[in-house]
Amino acid sequence: MFTPPTEKEFKSKEYSQLLTELFNQGTDSQNQEILKGIRKETKGFLDIRTSTITASDFKSCISGLCAGNLLSEEKKSALQELDENTEVMAEVSSLLTSRLQNLERWDWPARSCQSLEIRRGLAAEWKGFLDEDVLTALFLQYIGVQWGVYLKRQFRRIYESSIWRKAQDADRMSIEGHRSEFHQQEFLSGLPDSFASQGIQPILEYVKAEGNSERFGSNSHLLCGNLQTRSRSYREHNTLTFMPPPLPAPPKRPIIGFKQAFLHFLSTEIRLNQTIHPDTPLLVVQADIESFTSTIIHEAILTTLGHFKVSSTWLDFFKKFLQPEIQGESGGRNRVRRAASSCPTSFPTSLQKS
Repeated sequence: MFTPPTEKEFKSKEYSQLLTELFNQGTDSQNQEILKGIRKETKGFLDIRTSTITASDFKSCISGLCAGNLLSEEKKSALQELDENTEVMAEVSSLLTSRLQNLERWDWPARSCQSLEIRRGLAAEWKGFLDEDVLTALFLQYIGVQWGVYLKRQFRRIYESSIWRKAQDADRMSIEGHRSEFHQQEFLSGLPDSFASQGIQPILEYVKAEGNSERFGSNSHLLCGNLQTRSRSYREHNTLTFMPPPLPAPPKRPIIGFKQAFLHFLSTEIRLNQTIHPDTPLLVVQADIESFTSTIIHEAILTTLGHFKVSSTWLDFFKKFLQPEIQGESGGRNRVRRAASSCPTSFPTSLQKS
């Protein structure tokens, strides 16, 4: 976390060359125009000279933070109190706008990063969270969601074009057609579809999950049968762990998040594999991206953003965000060190970097 990768561990020139080759469209003028347009839009995105944070933006950020696991319950309660005071909301929105327009001077508040708060995650794993103040959390929530929504939209343009190499279009009612449609619907599902949807994204995921269930028609029982038994069995054997987030239920039916929708889909895949290949096991690997945050290479992130022409102002900001100073024990004594190969946990900005 505090040691940057060696030249052997990360070869920056080769990585830059990989990006060039990956997005090199040769003589395909249509794809060249798509990439050219994306880079042009990215260079001017979220201009700090003209951007303002409104009271509506403020309310959306509160919804997003209260729906996530970044803040403690005490801080979430403080945010909910702010949400009920329109005068304070206007003042805080103005303060956050001032911070945004002076982005070059932003840095982590010293006391926010001096210590880590260790909390238990949804899958019973322990993770370290920065003890940031509420205003810093709101500011980073705004920036993270703005960039997350923007990048999701631009990468979807790439995904839906011939730049993204996909298998030949399959019949919609075929097995491969169902797989492709599910993948398309859940593309970058960890990022909100719009700034206003950050607090209600689980509801949208539920709607998508319902759509998946309905498409299977008379075979929908394959999606729902024995899910609890299968999930428990897999957990006991450490093969995979699916823990749906604790979401509030609507009046008539439970909310199904992405993980539950995926369990539905996986149940069908298991039945299918048992029928077609009864002697061959179906192996599933689940990766918790947040568990790898301590090994994320900063130069790789900044090089990738630079490849898409993110402005130098925002590159400088993202570098500061990735490198807070954290107090920890080293050589038998506590000292403050700057992070060199990690990413702060559970911020929207962290998610779009991953």
